[in-house]
This record gives sequence, structure tokens and C-alpha cells, in this order.
Amino acid sequence: MHLREGQIDHLRSVLEPIQYGQRVDGAFIYGPPGGGKTHAAQMLVRRLKQAADHVRTTHIDCWNHNTHSAIVTQLLEGLGGVAAPSNAAGYALMDQLRDNLESPYVVILDEADQIEDDRTLYELHECPRVSVICIANDYGEFFDPLDMRVESRLNAYQPIEFPKYNNDQLETILEGRIRNGVRPGAVPDSVVATIVDVSHNDARKAIDNLRKALDRADARGRDVVTEAIVREVAPETERELVEKTFSKLTRRQRVLYEILVEDGGRLSIGEVYEQFRERYDAGDGDMPTQRTAKRQLKKLSHYDIIGWAGENSARRYWAATDELYPDATAE
Repeated sequence: MHLREGQIDHLRSVLEPIQYGQRVDGAFIYGPPGGGKTHAAQMLVRRLKQAADHVRTTHIDCWNHNTHSAIVTQLLEGLGGVAAPSNAAGYALMDQLRDNLESPYVVILDEADQIEDDRTLYELHECPRVSVICIANDYGEFFDPLDMRVESRLNAYQPIEFPKYNNDQLETILEGRIRNGVRPGAVPDSVVATIVDVSHNDARKAIDNLRKALDRADARGRDVVTEAIVREVAPETERELVEKTFSKLTRRQRVLYEILVEDGGRLSIGEVYEQFRERYDAGDGDMPTQRTAKRQLKKLSHYDIIGWAGENSARRYWAATDELYPDATAE
């Protein structure tokens, strides 16, 4: 993580007072996928735990746990030995969490822009021993829809940006992997440059493309990876990452995707939302606002599931791929 030294030093300075018994407001880490946000947060929280074993920590993937009750249940489980009552109301779970907090508790809320209820963020901020690290893709998109009361609390969180890696940085990451685990000469410099080119500044894609290209070359009895092999495996990597993300989508997000695939064109947010209202199942809870639907569309664009272009009223959305459509509404 030496390419993120500035961000890591910043987050370390935020977390350091916790080991001395002080409570900190927390941090907001943001940036595009594949930029090392989660890895950096987990690494520093792990080091904090090693330096001060009285500190409790947990990591919650808010794509899998996005409701108030689900998140607080995960927090209780993270304390160890604290069982969350089945079917308990959210306020009862929060009361139980407060009653069981005897030491500092550092909570990583990954994909925090998936959280459905602002109340979760507000109540965690109000817990005296809890320090929160929120991770999301975009700073403005996260804060824009928040209730003013919640936003005022979270404005105290330290913003730490993890921008896209540039080409030189991505080459450095790949060269480190090659140097420490690949036979010399197996991946020429020109091939490293090709991997960078097809990976679009995403470290996860670059590492996956390197691994796949090495495996493909080995399967064909080749000692050296070629540029052609890299370009052959790159679409497979793209599809696997999109499928992995798609498998985690909420029902609401799948409906938005389905609307765009079935239309096949480019729709305004008003056109998307009109169809969304027609298809919405009351069993899925309260009807999301158009603003929420817009936020969800932008979220999906970060993971290459949908595309968009234009600003304000001229913005249009479309499905970036229709290959996922047969599974769009699968449970």
C-alpha cells in the first residue's frame, strides 16, 4: 500500500487516539472501485487492534446488510458472545448495543451508500464508544440525499479520497506482484503495459488480468504471456466482476436494471422512475423517491452495470450490458 501512503497516514492519524481511550468522530473514505479503500481501512483497523487489544472492531458489507436492523445485528455479533434477539425492533437492538459497549468499537461500514435508513448513521454517531469509518464511491453522492441532521454529524468525519490509480502506479503494483511470484521474463514490460491499458485504472481488474493471463499461457504451454492473451482474458475479468457485483444487488436495483434493458434505449430519470413506480412491489417497503432511484442508478454505473451521459435534465441512462438480464429479477 506504499502508493497510498498519504491516505494511510491520514487515516492512521484519525484512528490513533482510540488506542489511548479517546473517542474520534470517524472518517469517510471515498473513491472508485479497485482503489484500495477497503484494504487500507481493514489493514489499519487490524493494526489498531494489535496495538490496543481492548479495542473491538468489525467490518460490515452494507450491500449485504443495508437495513437498520441488519446492520445493528452485525454490530452485536461483532462484539462476540452477544446474541441479537430474533425479530427485535431496531430501537431494542440499539439499546442492547449500547448496553454491551464496554470499550471502544471501530466499525467499518463498507459500501455505506447502500444503507437504506439515515437513522443508522445518526444513532451510531451518537453511541459514545463507537467510531465509524464509512466507505463509498463518491463523496457528493453520499452526502447529497442525507437528512440535514445526519449530514451535520457526518461533516465532522475526516474525508479521505482514494483516486483512481494512474498508469504508472498500476504498473508498479503489477511489477511488485510479478517480482514476488512470477518467473523472470514470463511477463514482458510491453505485456504489463497492455494489462494496465485493459484494466482501466482498476487494481482489482489488473491483478485478475495478470493471474488469468499467466494461467492461460501455462495452459497453452507458453513460457511467456503475450499481449494477445491479455486482451483475450480481459473481457472475462470484466464479466466476472460485473456478475459478482450483480449478485449482491437489491431487488430495487435489479428492477432499475430490468427497466433499462427492456427499453433498450436511453432514458431520463423521470422516464425510469415512472416505470419503476408501476413495477414497484409494496412488499418491498416504502416507495423510494426519485432522488433515491437516481442515486441507485449512479451507484450501478460505478460497477459498469449501467451507463449514463449528460448533466441535469439532459442526463440519460442505459444498460451497459444485457447479458445479466435473465437473472435480473431472480431472487
